[in-house]
Amino acid sequence: MEADSKKPGSEPEVGTDGMVPTVCGDPWLEPGPEPGPAPAIESSMLESLAAGYNFLGAGEPALALRCFDRVAPESAGPELHAARAEAWEALAHSGQEELPAWNRAIDAWTEAVAGAPDCVAYRLGLGEAQLAVGSLDAACATFAEIVRLRPDSVRAQLGQGRVMAQMGDLPSAIIHYREAIHIDGSSRDALFELGLLMIDNQQERDGIAILERCARLYPEDGAVLYHLGRAWHGLLEDERARGFLARCLQVDPDDPLQARLLLDRIDEEEQARRAGEVSLPPEYVRALFDQYADHFDDELRSRLGYHAPDVLRRLSEPLIGGLNGELDVLDLGCGTGLSGEPFRPCARYLCGVDLSPAMIQQAEGRGIYDRLQIGDIRAALAEGIERWDLIVACDALVYLADLREVLIDGFRVLRPGGWFVATVEAPESEEEIHFKRTRRFGHSEAYLRQIAGAAGFDVRTLQPSQVRQERGRPVPGFAFVFVRPDVARKEA
Repeated sequence: MEADSKKPGSEPEVGTDGMVPTVCGDPWLEPGPEPGPAPAIESSMLESLAAGYNFLGAGEPALALRCFDRVAPESAGPELHAARAEAWEALAHSGQEELPAWNRAIDAWTEAVAGAPDCVAYRLGLGEAQLAVGSLDAACATFAEIVRLRPDSVRAQLGQGRVMAQMGDLPSAIIHYREAIHIDGSSRDALFELGLLMIDNQQERDGIAILERCARLYPEDGAVLYHLGRAWHGLLEDERARGFLARCLQVDPDDPLQARLLLDRIDEEEQARRAGEVSLPPEYVRALFDQYADHFDDELRSRLGYHAPDVLRRLSEPLIGGLNGELDVLDLGCGTGLSGEPFRPCARYLCGVDLSPAMIQQAEGRGIYDRLQIGDIRAALAEGIERWDLIVACDALVYLADLREVLIDGFRVLRPGGWFVATVEAPESEEEIHFKRTRRFGHSEAYLRQIAGAAGFDVRTLQPSQVRQERGRPVPGFAFVFVRPDVARKEA
């Protein structure tokens, strides 16, 4: 835990200062006239506290507790309860009877707070102990009161941020973490934890920016460097990832976070991706489209000449015919809903699936879907039990390498006679699956025919198609219609 920087009016911390205890609000530690002869019991208490804190400083919490227990119960004040709480916490951290020790620490902090309700340091100790044992509701109430009393306390804002994060309230957690950073812009814990929180909750680029700020302040912090490498790797910025991981190994050659293992994995994944064996990371695809969502439609229509939905709608005409609102349609990689619009008139039920929450939000605004689902299209098919008449994938399969499982699961969730219609890009080489310079995959015609047959489909249509442009030039690709037969094929 990091302590607030000291400034006028800030709360004193409960803990050790060298080998001497710092006690909140205790007159015998405050400047004043020379004291007269102290009663024997006060002297005994001071000696016991000093001896106990000496043992705490020496890493002997059990011996510290024995010293604190020498003080007579009638002379026990909040400072003694706080001392006992610190000793129990040290015992918990040592792994000795961890949960019982934490519970005893909570009891002691509660006594300290009751004896000195205005002492913020005691409340901080209580909240942090409650958080340590997972008593989230109690910790939330404790930190909320501290924030009310001392909104300028970094530890209070940080503690409440941690509680909110564990309770799953991401917006509130971010507010408290940002407030801690506003109070102390060099708070390593606040910067590091907020960066990780955002990275792990699909706000990678904002989280990376915060971690990079932390790395500038703490350039020798191996954990910050490691997680920057991990985050950039998730966004497929592998050169940046390698740079941070190499720095992590420089500052911490013992490699407790296994940066070398991640570097090796990056090399292996890169080679496998080039060989068409590994698809793009879902977090990369999601982050890519999250940042384009607001202007995605204009970009596709005006600059990229995108017309994949219209191509697939024409190819689907023999199935759709004059049907009006009679088909159950699944739109894979639905994006902002451009792909779903041509199929709404024929759909009894239209479901869209996309990795990008920002894209799904745009699709909701169109009002054409009966259901929208944030998720990976492979997982949506693998977990699906619905029976669809039509599956549509407009320019969505280009982020996947091997399409075998997609077609196998697509066949399973289609009704007999159902259609799977999609567009893909052609490879720029003789390979069946080719990872292109545009960070999309191309799939050959021979490969598509082979995996369609292996999945059980009949190939109704598989034709060259240029459904979009790249840098002013048409992108070669294919549009296909694969049909699940009305009856199962007989084994040869």
